[in-house]
Amino acid sequence: MARPLLGAPLTVGPRTMPNRIMHLAVNTGFAVEHQVGDVLFTHWRRLARGGVGALVTGLAPVHPSSVYKSSVLRCAGAEDRPAMERLAAAVAGTPTLAVVQLVHNGAQMAGLPTTGEVLSPSGIPVPGLSLGGRPLTKAEIRELVTAFGDAAERCLEAGLDGVEVHGAHGFLLHQFLSPLTNRRTDEYGGTPERRRRFALEVLEEVRARVGDRIVVGYRTVIDEYTDGGIVPEEGLATAGALASAGLVDYLSVSGGNYGTLERAISPFKVAPGSLVPSAARVREAVGVPVVAANQIVTPDQAEAVLAAGAADIVGLGRGLLADPDWPRRALAGEDLEIRPCIGCNDCFAGGGVTTDEGIGCAVNPDLGRLDVATGESGTRERVLVVGSGVSGLSFALEASAMGHHVTIRDRAWTVGGLVAEYSDELTRGRFGAYVDHAVHVLTTRGVNIELGVSVEAGSLVGGPAAKEFGIVAIATGAPPRRLGIDLPGVPVRSGLDFLGVPPGSSVLLLSDDDGPEPLAVADWLAERDVRLTIAMVHTGLASSAETLVRRVAVAALSQHGVAVHAGVTLLRLRDGDIELGGLEGEVRIPRPDAVVELGGRAARHDSLAALAEQQPGRVVLVGECAGTIGIGDSVRHARRSARAVLVGDRS
Repeated sequence: MARPLLGAPLTVGPRTMPNRIMHLAVNTGFAVEHQVGDVLFTHWRRLARGGVGALVTGLAPVHPSSVYKSSVLRCAGAEDRPAMERLAAAVAGTPTLAVVQLVHNGAQMAGLPTTGEVLSPSGIPVPGLSLGGRPLTKAEIRELVTAFGDAAERCLEAGLDGVEVHGAHGFLLHQFLSPLTNRRTDEYGGTPERRRRFALEVLEEVRARVGDRIVVGYRTVIDEYTDGGIVPEEGLATAGALASAGLVDYLSVSGGNYGTLERAISPFKVAPGSLVPSAARVREAVGVPVVAANQIVTPDQAEAVLAAGAADIVGLGRGLLADPDWPRRALAGEDLEIRPCIGCNDCFAGGGVTTDEGIGCAVNPDLGRLDVATGESGTRERVLVVGSGVSGLSFALEASAMGHHVTIRDRAWTVGGLVAEYSDELTRGRFGAYVDHAVHVLTTRGVNIELGVSVEAGSLVGGPAAKEFGIVAIATGAPPRRLGIDLPGVPVRSGLDFLGVPPGSSVLLLSDDDGPEPLAVADWLAERDVRLTIAMVHTGLASSAETLVRRVAVAALSQHGVAVHAGVTLLRLRDGDIELGGLEGEVRIPRPDAVVELGGRAARHDSLAALAEQQPGRVVLVGECAGTIGIGDSVRHARRSARAVLVGDRS
C-alpha cells in the first residue's frame, strides 16, 4: 500500500472504517423534494465505489422549522425514512460507512422555513445574515432535542451506520454555543457551561435513542475568528466536555461562522491545511478519533497529517467532488491520476448552497450527471486541438476518453495557457496541479502535445492539417477588450502586458470586469510591491466572483494598502494628477507609472473564428473563444462541445 497510515482501518464506536478518509458533509442540492432521487443516489454510490472510508451526507434538517429548500435532504418525520433507507442502499456492498448529518438551521436561513417562523437562541442574526427570528421557549428547545433523537432513531432503523450532529458553521447548536448569538439569561445562556447545555442535551437524547448500535459523531467549532465569538479555549472545552461525557464516537473539527466561512471552506489563496492545528489541539485533549479538514488536498499531505499525530481521520469535501476516486487512487499511489480540486469554490458559487440547483465542480463536469458514459461511437476521428490552456486540455480529455485520436498544438512553449503565464506560487500550485493531471492523463492515452507550433487557418482548409484532422477545436482564448483609455504620457497595458510592470512602480488598475480576473491581477501586482490603486467601473470589486474567493482576496489587498474606488465614470489628467469621478465624487491620485486596463474578453474575429462559422460541423470554438468566463465555465463548455461535435450530444 502506498500510504499505510491513510489506508489503515480505524474503529469508530461500533463500526470500523476501512481507511482513514472521510467524505465531509457537503450540501449538494441533489435531493428532490427533500428525498433521494437518482442523482443523489448515484452520487453517493459513486463516492462509495471510489473507496472512501466514511461518507457523511449534507445537511438533513430534523424539524419542520429548519426546512426551507426542496433540494436539501430531510430527516424530520416518518415520511423521510425511505430517503434514509435509499442512502443506506447506495453504499450497500461496499465497506464505506454511511452517516447522516443532522442539523437545525436556527437563524441561519436564507428564507423562511415551512413553519413560517425563524427560531433562534436569542433572536439575534448570525454574522453575515439578517434574519434573527424569535427566541426559542424552553418547551420548544425540548421539542427540538426530541426531534434530534427521533431523527437519529430513524437513521438507525433505516440501516445507516451513523449520524453526525452539526454543531458548527453557524447552525443552531453553534448559535447556542456562541456569545455572539446567545444572550439568554436562563440555564441555556450566560456562561460557557450553560451555553453548551443545548448541545449536551441533544447528544444525550441521540445517544439514549441509538445507544452503541450506530456511530454518533459531532461537527465542532474551535474558533469563530470573530470578535466576541467562540475562542479556542472555549471551543476546546466544549470538545472535551462532549468527549468525556461519552456522548460522541468522533469529533470533526472546523472553525468560523457564516461571516467567516472562508476559514472552513478556504479558497485557493489560503494555504492548505489551515485547520489542521486546531484538530491537533483537540486530539491532545480528547480520547476519541478526531477528523482534520479544510483543504487537505494531496495524498502526501493527508498522510503527513496522520503521521504528525494531528488527527486520526482526514476529511475531504471539495476534493471528492473533483474526483470521487481520490481514495482509491491515493492508496494505490496513483497521484497524478487524481483530478485535483483547485480551490476555486465554483462548487459554492450557487448550486447546492444558495439555490435549489445542484452543486457543480469546475474541474469535474460530470458531477451530478447520470450520463457519465464516454459516448463512444464506431468512428474514431482524428482530432486537432489548437491551444493547451484549460479549455483545450479539457476538450482533449473528453475526446480521448471517447477513444478518438487527439493532437494538441500550441504556439507557446509551455502547457497551461494563462495558468502558466502569471500564477503566483499558491495559485500555480492548485491550478497548475490540474494542468499536470491533464497532461499526465493525456500522455497515458497517447495524445500528442506539440508545443512551439503555430496553426494558421489556411492550413486547416487547404494545407496538410485539412486532410489529417477531421475535427478541429479552437481553444486559443480570447483577446482582451480595450477600454479606450487616453491619458497622454501614461502607458496603458492590456491583457498580459501587466506582467511587465516593474516591482516597486505605481499602477492604476482600471477595470470594467466584475469577475475574478481583477482580483488575480491586483493580487499579482500587490505581491510584487507595486503601489496599486484600483478604479472599478462597477459598483463593487469583483462582485460576480465567488463570495469566499472575493473575501479572501479583498482582505489580502487591504493588507497591502491597496485603495479601491468603485463606480468610476470619469478618468482624466488634471494638473499632473489623475482625477477619478463617480460614486465617491471626485478623487485625485498621483499620476501613476502605468495604467493596467481590464475590460474582460472580446469576441474573436480572426480567421480561426471565421473558420468555425464556415465549417460548423468540423471546427468548433471552445472556452473563452466561445465567450466562457472562468475555469469552471470553460471546462463545462469543453465537455459539451466535445460531445456535441463527436457524438451529437448537445446536453
